Amino acid sequence: MIKGRFNFFFKEDAKWGEQEMIKFRWILIILLFLFIGYRYLSGDKGWAAMAASLAVVFVFYNLMLNYLVRIFTKSLWISYLSVTIDILVLSLYIYNYAYHYNFSAITTSATILLYPVLIMFSVLRYNGRLVIYSTTLVIVAYNIIYALIRPAVPEELLNTVASMDWAGQVYRSAYLGLMGYFMFSIPIMIDRLVNRQMNILKEHNETEIKLALERQEKELVVDRLKREKDLNEKLNEQSKLIKEQKEKLEAANTTKDRLFSIVGHDLRSPLAVQCSLTELLSSNYDNLSKEEILEIVNAINDSAKHGISLLSNLLDWAMSQNENKNSTNVPVSVEKVVNDSIALFYANANYKNIKISVSLEKNLTVFADANMLETIIRNLLSNAIKFSPRGKEIKIKAMKKRSDILICVTDEGIGMTKKQLKNLFKISSQSSKGTENEPGTGIGLMLCKELAEKNNGTIEASSKPGEGTEFTLKLPV
Repeated sequence: MIKGRFNFFFKEDAKWGEQEMIKFRWILIILLFLFIGYRYLSGDKGWAAMAASLAVVFVFYNLMLNYLVRIFTKSLWISYLSVTIDILVLSLYIYNYAYHYNFSAITTSATILLYPVLIMFSVLRYNGRLVIYSTTLVIVAYNIIYALIRPAVPEELLNTVASMDWAGQVYRSAYLGLMGYFMFSIPIMIDRLVNRQMNILKEHNETEIKLALERQEKELVVDRLKREKDLNEKLNEQSKLIKEQKEKLEAANTTKDRLFSIVGHDLRSPLAVQCSLTELLSSNYDNLSKEEILEIVNAINDSAKHGISLLSNLLDWAMSQNENKNSTNVPVSVEKVVNDSIALFYANANYKNIKISVSLEKNLTVFADANMLETIIRNLLSNAIKFSPRGKEIKIKAMKKRSDILICVTDEGIGMTKKQLKNLFKISSQSSKGTENEPGTGIGLMLCKELAEKNNGTIEASSKPGEGTEFTLKLPV
């Protein structure tokens, strides 16, 4: 039990306690010599000489003990030896002083306090058994001194000095025992305080660790949520991209199918017509009149023009699909492009007795690709002639509006429904024949829209059935 109470101390601390005891002895020796000098100067030379010899022995004892502590650092017997000698030397000094100077010195407070000091220094050596040993030795030595001094004490002194009898001695012995028990309890109290402090520190550390783990867990949750959010955003972006690619692929597939249909049907038809007419002309040439031959030649010519127009649009559209093919934008005269297109379709308009009126602001210039702009105007004018009845009028207007140039092509043709307007610029829409069964290419308006966008412009259409159609091309100045 006692050993367990003191095991929590380090052996280095016990060594420190022994060294502190040696320092205390040196202080005690200095005070002792001062007191001896005072007694010597006071005239008590005999007592002073005896006390000085005892002090010299005490000096040599302290030197020897200091030497032993340095050599035998972990030897327990040194502590027991030093405690024994300390108590015996103190007891001899008290006996000497009481016998030769004052009998009552054995009962003074100074005497009673010196013994507990020695017991306290046993506590500094961190050994419970040593505390019990020193307490027992103090009580035994103190009572031996009293027993030796008691016969020499005068009877009148016993009556005048309080507690000078054996009852007082028993009381003082009990006091020393209580002091020894108190000294023995000091390490236990320290042990309790240290354990309590360690528990508080442990709880504090556990709380800090718990808070740190909670913060770390919170940071991990926040980080995981952030990573999940980033991942969801990426997945949404990829889903959106996949959806867009799917729509593009579907549109491309539709375009492909429509192009195959155009190539397989619309482009094949003019060639088939030309082949039939030339075969008819070749096999019946001698039987045909000049008027019939001229009619066949005109039909061949119309079929060839339709085939060339269709082929031109196909080539222009194919070039517009090339992502690496950008528009070569330069200042282009609107008047020149419009007049060139009218000249190209003059015969067609004249054949249907259609009037083309032009209203252009002077010196209008757009920043666009000249070839693409010509293709747009050509297709819009071709459509206007195709879907206009005989004797109608087509108006071409161009004006500047803020930082844009507006080119409008308006006809008085058959017009379109809302459903037809909705699908007007899609290749999936069915091509319609003109007012006199003129064939359509099916990709002309889609081509116009794509070329307008490549030139940073837009194209819009407004129409009502039976009231004609207006196309508006908007391009930057």
